[in-house]
Amino acid sequence: MFFIYSCLILLYGGFIRLATLFSPKARDWVKGRKNQLTNLKPRINSLKGQRRIWLHAASYGEYEMAKPIVEELYKDKRNAFIISFFSPSGFENTTFNDDRILKIYLPLDTFSNQKKIVDLLKPDKVVFIKYDFWFNLLRVLYLRNIPYYYTSLHLNANSYLFSFIMKPFIELLRKSKKIYCHNEESQQILIGQQFQNTTILGDTRIEQALRSKKGSSSELFWSTTAEKVIGFGSVIPSEYAAVQQVISDFPDYNFMIAPHDVDAKSIIILKKALALPCHQYSSGTTSKERVCIIDTLGDLKYLYRYCDIVYVGAGFDKGPHNVLEPLVYEIPTICGPNIEKFPMARLLQKEGFLTVVSQLSELSTMIREGLYGDKQYFSEKIKSFFSQSNSKMDVLIEELNS
Repeated sequence: MFFIYSCLILLYGGFIRLATLFSPKARDWVKGRKNQLTNLKPRINSLKGQRRIWLHAASYGEYEMAKPIVEELYKDKRNAFIISFFSPSGFENTTFNDDRILKIYLPLDTFSNQKKIVDLLKPDKVVFIKYDFWFNLLRVLYLRNIPYYYTSLHLNANSYLFSFIMKPFIELLRKSKKIYCHNEESQQILIGQQFQNTTILGDTRIEQALRSKKGSSSELFWSTTAEKVIGFGSVIPSEYAAVQQVISDFPDYNFMIAPHDVDAKSIIILKKALALPCHQYSSGTTSKERVCIIDTLGDLKYLYRYCDIVYVGAGFDKGPHNVLEPLVYEIPTICGPNIEKFPMARLLQKEGFLTVVSQLSELSTMIREGLYGDKQYFSEKIKSFFSQSNSKMDVLIEELNS
């Protein structure tokens, strides 16, 4: 099975190289990995004599979940960090000016590639954020007797990982030093699959949302007067028509729109779909139009505080992006229906904090209802939720610091 898996990985790598002919993201993916081992050799010496903790985040969203872990571990001066990314969205949009932190791209998951990078980095412990299952890397770590962990992991009972064909791979997860589950439901599913290495962590995005709220720095103002501000976060092209309809339905409102992809081509596509005068956030903090497009990465989580209601995108696709970021500012939040694989979104819906729409045509109606709901009651309830829902991150930190 590992032979077939490795062949598929090589085929995947070939497709990415082919995609460099027309995809800037694919070009960044390939360019970032070129000569990486050679470039890392002199830099790895800066971590000599320290405990090397390797945290892997697939992309920028997963790194946001890793940040509170890194911040806590950083307090121990014995710790040095290797932060790896699979996607350019994480690698290109994070900067570390610190000798204790080394940023890398995760190599293509062949046994040879992973053996080389592990032997060079010599990590003491490896932490995977959520769902990145790179089985050749796990094989190398297991053979090198390097403990590895998963955090905020949630698997459904019918996950493909529990199928018969995946048996050799699921054994590598069972050999994890510890799996820190998203919630009790996740833990019980793993226990039912004969996992004996689980504990409940919770969702580290709660800590990150609270820290972002305290450190809010980005600012957004409109020169146009309007009754309220409607926000759209991490929206994808299939949602642009619905966004345009909402703008039409609320002529006296301002709008903050953050597309999921913020490269120049994606911004052009969004502006064309809206067919309206738009201000781009990167050109200055004061929007001269009713519509302000957030064309930067990393500012959205701070700018939500200017909104009166928010729709978080991609819920009609793979699932909504981080709904905690607007909720931490006590803002009514809406998303699409595909939340089955998102336990936090399901919990927030159950508690009445997250409105889930089944059709995009309902969006204007739900926004209108949310704008004129009982704000004081909502605010008090959501503040109580955040104060009582911190993850048990101290358990993870103690483990990694031992």
